[in-house]
Amino acid sequence: MYKRLELHNHTTESDSSITCQELIELMVKDKADAFAITDHNTISGHGKIRSLLEDMGHPIDCIYGMEYTTYYGHILCLNLQEYVPWENINLHKPELLFRAAREKGALTGVAHPFSYGHPFARGCRFDMKITDFSALDFIEIFNNPEPLHEVNERGLLWWESLVLKGHRLAMTCGMDLHGIWDMGGQFATYIPGEKGVDTARELANLHFKRTYSGKQSGAGKQFHSLYHPSCPQAGILTHPWNPLLSYSENRWENHSKGNSAGRNTACFSG
Repeated sequence: MYKRLELHNHTTESDSSITCQELIELMVKDKADAFAITDHNTISGHGKIRSLLEDMGHPIDCIYGMEYTTYYGHILCLNLQEYVPWENINLHKPELLFRAAREKGALTGVAHPFSYGHPFARGCRFDMKITDFSALDFIEIFNNPEPLHEVNERGLLWWESLVLKGHRLAMTCGMDLHGIWDMGGQFATYIPGEKGVDTARELANLHFKRTYSGKQSGAGKQFHSLYHPSCPQAGILTHPWNPLLSYSENRWENHSKGNSAGRNTACFSG
């Protein structure tokens, strides 16, 4: 089976308008298999989510994390069980924080790398200089509230270029949820999983597994526009807003003829 993950969400523990309980209820209602709590610079909601899930008995998994929110960019951490200080964040050496979080068992990724920064929203664009991509686990290629072409397409192309250079980087999508929003028709992250197995455990191998992203088609579990990197042998890429285009040899190709499935794929070596 494929599990749908909503990996970028905030609560009133930071700057969102929804409580931890409302976040759980929203995810259950929308039939997500698992969701992350990634409040800005705090893990204060972790205990509340755990208690609520135990009390409410909902069949949904939580991935505990945080979003480091700095003047130089935002860093998503997933499976972060312990707060990792970041006061000495270094514009030119973000790997120091990546590795510190990884030592605690967390996965680290760049959030909305090409978001509008100064003077509109200082710190939202990722301006740190990464020199060792082996310290990074994933890149958020689709941040749903951001403009598709001006911001998200640039993130997608950056991730593609890195994967094609041989970097083992997964990709994720997120709602960057700050309220009770409609998640229909939005990009989400999917991973192969098994029913009854803790999704956080399955996600722990994100850096070495295939991940998929796609839009819900209105049926909850159906999706299209698949991607999966993280495997140096092969990958499948289809264009996010035109599923009849595929990516091969550093360019998009049109395969609209003779494809009854309405989605075409292309393999590449990493």
